[in-house]
Amino acid sequence: KVVISKNKDFAIKYLTDQCPGIIIHRPEATFLMFIDCSSLGSKASEFSCFLRDSVGLIVNDGAIFGPGGKGFIRMNIACPKETLIDGLARFASAWSAINQ
Repeated sequence: KVVISKNKDFAIKYLTDQCPGIIIHRPEATFLMFIDCSSLGSKASEFSCFLRDSVGLIVNDGAIFGPGGKGFIRMNIACPKETLIDGLARFASAWSAINQ
């Protein structure tokens, strides 16, 4: 429980610092973060594929969870901190690339 809480705090700070325009609401009872990528506009719907294809990060497109999930990415943060840092760095790299 403590590890997940620390991972949540770290991930939220990292992504909000590194990914301008991203919105993250701290999940309360889960190790899955729903990351609001709607600031990407029309690119938001293809971002999960872009993450996979450009940086090898596998996430879930929020749209598969219904209309309210459109524009969101679901990311699992239940992992060792080194793995989390790697995944967040990949996410930030893809965010920067798709925003150019």
